[in-house]
Amino acid sequence: MSEIQLTPETISAYKTVITNPKEHGLSFNAITDFFEQSETVTAKHELADAYIKHINKPLPKVILYIIRNLGYYLKPKEP
Repeated sequence: MSEIQLTPETISAYKTVITNPKEHGLSFNAITDFFEQSETVTAKHELADAYIKHINKPLPKVILYIIRNLGYYLKPKEP
């Protein structure tokens, strides 16, 4: 597997796509629409796994950690 270069441009490109997937012809929910507030803390790796499973595309978890402050009082929204 090749390594991804985390440049500001790479992070910006990922952010653009996962915050506005419909504008790029993608059918998954935007990261901002996928999560909702929770009364309990969920580990950030579990939130990242849930979103990656939802989009069904390869996405480095570190990108989600940078773009979205995962691991606090969030959970995936119920379908």
